[in-house]
Amino acid sequence: MVLSDASADNPALFGDVTALLPAAISCEFGELALSWHCADYPADGAYEGNYIFSAVLPEGYALAEGAAALSVAVSFAAAQTVVESNGEAAPASDDVLQIDEANFPDNNFRNYIMETFDTQSAGYLTAEQVAAVTVMNC
Repeated sequence: MVLSDASADNPALFGDVTALLPAAISCEFGELALSWHCADYPADGAYEGNYIFSAVLPEGYALAEGAAALSVAVSFAAAQTVVESNGEAAPASDDVLQIDEANFPDNNFRNYIMETFDTQSAGYLTAEQVAAVTVMNC
């Protein structure tokens, strides 16, 4: 996930970032609320750098043995042109999330995101697509 609206005068607070991440996942027991952890995220917010946010399951729940942890890479960067997987320029927007190894380090999770939410096979998600994700069935 690339965030470019933050600045030294307007850093993105932890809650600003986590508000863009899924709030819950579905499992065989029902829906589980997620919280997010990033040990090195500055307490007063950030406007530059790269951070890995890891999902935290509710107390008493754990991922199945061998299951990859849910994590999202967050990068603060200047506005950039994103190139779709078909080689065409994507809409110039600060609100585009590339579906790649940098943003989704776990291959299985990245494939799940592509298959489930990248409905146009563009290789990225728009801000609207990201905001629409409230639950993931992993």
